[in-house]
Amino acid sequence: MQRAIEEILIMFSTANAFHRQEHAGGIQLLKKAATERGVKIRILTPEDEQIVETARKLMFLQEEGNHTKTLG
Repeated sequence: MQRAIEEILIMFSTANAFHRQEHAGGIQLLKKAATERGVKIRILTPEDEQIVETARKLMFLQEEGNHTKTLG
């Protein structure tokens, strides 16, 4: 994740797998890639309320990163 330049694609088979990565810090690395480098993040996972909220935050950060990348 730390070397990705354009896009990161991830697939989690269960919502619990997503939550394990969230607690282990994997989602934080995705946020960092989206905000600092403007990397596109695509995640395929079953959803629950917490995952939907996290996805909204990631989408917002990704949009902000693309805006900054365009301006800078």
